[in-house]
Amino acid sequence: MQEGEISEPFETDFGYHIIYLEKIRGQEYDVRHILLRPELTQEAIKKAKDEIDEVRAKIIDGTLTFAEAAREFSDQKRN
Repeated sequence: MQEGEISEPFETDFGYHIIYLEKIRGQEYDVRHILLRPELTQEAIKKAKDEIDEVRAKIIDGTLTFAEAAREFSDQKRN
């Protein structure tokens, strides 16, 4: 980035960011930073916990295999 540029939005574990590079002085950078942290509601957390409990119960009682559950319910995408 060059002085005066604004970064593209990017995501980290902390949320979504943009950075404004104000000034470069040798190895030092003066930046401004905006961070947006999406709020997780208690309702969303409870819904996810209830769903994962239900998936586990189906695996335990044999109505669903672990592999089937992983394909159908996991948010993690295959590499």
